[in-house]
Amino acid sequence: MDLSDIQEQFRRWIPLVLTIMGGGVGAAFGWFISPSFPIGTSVVGFGIGFTGMLLFIAYINISLSSLSNSVNKQFNYLAKQIHGTETELRSMINVRPQLGQTFVPFGGWSVDGRFAEILLEQIRKTRAEIILECGSGTSTILVAKYLKQIGSGQVLALEHEKKYASITRNQLSECGLQEWVSVIETPLREWPLNGQAMPWYDFQPKDYLSGQIDILIVDGPPGKIGPLARYPAVPVLKSWLDTGSVIILDDGNREGEKEIAERWIEELNATSEFDPRGKGTWIIKI
Repeated sequence: MDLSDIQEQFRRWIPLVLTIMGGGVGAAFGWFISPSFPIGTSVVGFGIGFTGMLLFIAYINISLSSLSNSVNKQFNYLAKQIHGTETELRSMINVRPQLGQTFVPFGGWSVDGRFAEILLEQIRKTRAEIILECGSGTSTILVAKYLKQIGSGQVLALEHEKKYASITRNQLSECGLQEWVSVIETPLREWPLNGQAMPWYDFQPKDYLSGQIDILIVDGPPGKIGPLARYPAVPVLKSWLDTGSVIILDDGNREGEKEIAERWIEELNATSEFDPRGKGTWIIKI
């Protein structure tokens, strides 16, 4: 019997029995202290005992209800965490064989296992040749490793922080993947969009792209720049996106990213899929 069953028993039978018992004890006590007026004191004692026990039971019932709700919340949270961990482990098991002996971290500030799995799925399905990535890191290494295995494709990774651009380049060099990726270190600048200035990479597509972007991976700039920090990606790159292009947006469970995805879908007249697992991923297809 769990807490909800105990609470139900309290609601049905135990309160009635206990309140009557409380009234009986009160009546007996009234009779005892004033035998000269047995009936009157017994009635008063019964009323006091009945009311007191009723209040006590109400307090116990409220406490049990609060405890039950707390336990249920903790259980649901734990179940959600276990499910999330199971999903992440399953995704990592699917992704790891693509990496061979190459180690890349998942989770935290890095992409999670589910996002990594989606990336490889989309590259395989679209047979992507030109992949533009906003933000560099774990996903850059993962995609480069996969492209090397299939022997085709090229990644352009935009990075506005010198530190992380250097880290990514070093990792690519250590893994022998530098020929598959161009890490473009570029600062953020203001772009005039929809009547306002929005910070995004100082990147001129015509200087680096020779054709349509097959897959656009959006995992930067970081959210600390602003809730719509990643929105400029599509307005700036729209002329380089065409039928068959796929946009993959990380951190899709955040409110800002949800709004960004909805704007892109409307502006591109695109179809979309949303995977809530991990940090959430939007897959937008033109």
